[in-house]
Amino acid sequence: MISSEDISCRIQNALEGGLDGRMTLAGYSRKKGAILYVHSEQNAQQRILFAFDTRPKYQPGAEVHIHPIAQVIIPQVSDLALSLVGGNRFLLAGSPDIILAQPIDFFAPKAEHQRWFASGDDQVVAACDSIGQFLNRWVLPFIGTISTARALVDIHETNDDRIMKQKHWYVFVVAAYQILGMVDAARDLVLSQFGDPGPRKRYAALFNSMGIS
Repeated sequence: MISSEDISCRIQNALEGGLDGRMTLAGYSRKKGAILYVHSEQNAQQRILFAFDTRPKYQPGAEVHIHPIAQVIIPQVSDLALSLVGGNRFLLAGSPDIILAQPIDFFAPKAEHQRWFASGDDQVVAACDSIGQFLNRWVLPFIGTISTARALVDIHETNDDRIMKQKHWYVFVVAAYQILGMVDAARDLVLSQFGDPGPRKRYAALFNSMGIS
């Protein structure tokens, strides 16, 4: 039975033989033995993680389902967001340093969504090549713009549907508003997203930090 280690090695070989060059041109790097691409800026970082499941029960016959995850890190926003919730990491999905983490499919229209299943080296190579094309078309140009507090606010205010908006996302947006000096907008967002009794109790530290009684 094929192991996760075997699949990881196959993906690494496929990336080294094909996608690494394109990702390098886009400003991303991958360490040897890794299935993670990283693009670092002065105040932010974008990542593409080649997550996978072996022998997926939902696709009989496939050895692997490769489902890459896009991540965005903006330390200034994360640090303030964690402070706003009283240092409770669980209110930020347990990973306060990661502002955005979602499957790459979400960045494309539904009609363009894809699933990448493979068995054997050749199919893994083909899947990684297809993923590379998908990244270039739908993902990298967009996440490359997400590097500042202003970018987070713009995504929120335009209701950009390419972003999964779970509760902890709005804490990051509140922090972004604070960084921009838009305190009233930050408070309005706290009330609109966390004002119901349940969320208000859970995020009590956020209300205290914002001076909302």
